[in-house]
Amino acid sequence: MKWIELSVVADSELIDPLVQIFDRYSKNGVVLENVGENIEYSNNATKVRTYLKSDTDYEIVFNQIDIGVRLLAHVGEVSKLSKRVLNEKEWHESWKKHFSILEIGKTLAIVPSWLKSKKVNRKIVIELDPGMAFGTGHHPTTRMCLEMLETLVKPCHAVLDLGCGSGILSIASAKMGSEKVIGIDNDETAIKVARENIKINGIGDSVSISNGSVPNKNIDKYSNDIVVANISSKVILDLSKEITEYLKPKGYLLISGFLDNTESEIIDVFKKLNLNVVSKLCTADWVALCLRNV
Repeated sequence: MKWIELSVVADSELIDPLVQIFDRYSKNGVVLENVGENIEYSNNATKVRTYLKSDTDYEIVFNQIDIGVRLLAHVGEVSKLSKRVLNEKEWHESWKKHFSILEIGKTLAIVPSWLKSKKVNRKIVIELDPGMAFGTGHHPTTRMCLEMLETLVKPCHAVLDLGCGSGILSIASAKMGSEKVIGIDNDETAIKVARENIKINGIGDSVSISNGSVPNKNIDKYSNDIVVANISSKVILDLSKEITEYLKPKGYLLISGFLDNTESEIIDVFKKLNLNVVSKLCTADWVALCLRNV
């Protein structure tokens, strides 16, 4: 089977809407790659990529994404949408070359499945095959969420991971000691990848992955000590009330996936829902917030 890689390079301030455009039309997950300083861009440049199977109507998807990219080009710096055809082997290698062993915080290491034979001197090791799902630990939002989880998770905690992607945050929560973790995502590919990663890491007894979003009749409200949502600002704002309803009193909400230009709006929305900011991390215009239910 052949695959079609679609990609653009843009200023960091446009990444949030680009991810929404790619995710809306491709349905196969989105990969973000920091390409650093670039003379063509006023801020740190990021490459946004997705992959389409060649046996689908990829030309229709290409045109839909291209329209969105062209519109964004009027308000910021973004390259033209590029297309590259890959065979199955090239597709696998394209994923692999962007990922390496990553140490995060004081105790955590993310090890791609194809590098599992390498020795890692960390207390918590997560073996990961991201496949077509978002979440490798390399993107700032994922990394900041992991750093926050490291300081919060206790053995008695129940954790809900909204938009679990590859399952990385769910797996980390379980390996940090959480006795019950639920991950949900509305992307079938992400569900498949997350379940496989949970199996690889041998934590099936404490982590469950299912298709869905919130509200969710299969998850008890007010039952989670920690809710983590590394998703777009639009989804966070649209579902702010529903997200909050799954937190216990005094529970923690970890949110990321948005840029600093939407931070104030997000803080104001959750303040009205009786959640106050406890801590904050920032990396290259990306923000992660830890809020607590009062």
